[in-house]
Amino acid sequence: MKNTIKRFQMVSTTFRTILARRLHTAWVNACSMHSLFGRWALVLFCAACLTACTGARKAQKGSRVPADFRFGLTRTVCFGTCPDFTLTVDATGKLEWEGRNFVRTVGKATRQLTPEQLTALVEIARKIQAGTYAEKYDEPMLQDVPSFTVECRVKGKESRTMGRYQTPQALIDLVEEAEKVMGIVPGEYPVARRADERNQPAPAPGGN
Repeated sequence: MKNTIKRFQMVSTTFRTILARRLHTAWVNACSMHSLFGRWALVLFCAACLTACTGARKAQKGSRVPADFRFGLTRTVCFGTCPDFTLTVDATGKLEWEGRNFVRTVGKATRQLTPEQLTALVEIARKIQAGTYAEKYDEPMLQDVPSFTVECRVKGKESRTMGRYQTPQALIDLVEEAEKVMGIVPGEYPVARRADERNQPAPAPGGN
């Protein structure tokens, strides 16, 4: 009887030991799988956060406009129907316009550029400043030649250039590109009225 009890105790102990080992192994495997999935989830989460942050930084960088930004453009008259106006744009995208001759809106007007227009204008201003152009391209003896003056201020750097005679084509192209960005197309200025007709109401701004 005693031998039977001892055998039963030995079998029970062996069974418990085997069961305990198997349970331990299963638990370790389960924890390992859980840890593996957890690690992969953490990796994927970190990658998603990094991508989002990088995209946000790029978007912020692309849309950043210097607080002191200013763009100014003046075109003068000729003996014909050359447009005569002055405009300025500040860091908020506010465009202030003063039309004098051979433009759609005569007098003062304002309108707001879109963020995309403002960002594009800032880049054009940077290109103009990077061109290191002279302050003046002119020939005093010429009479019937219109001129333009473009002024830029970006992060404390200011530039001002007047073009009337032998102006570099690259600068002319940048000025015309700026006008297109702002909705002003050279050569397509509608002749609405001259300065001596200012007593009549001007059209609403927006298509200068």
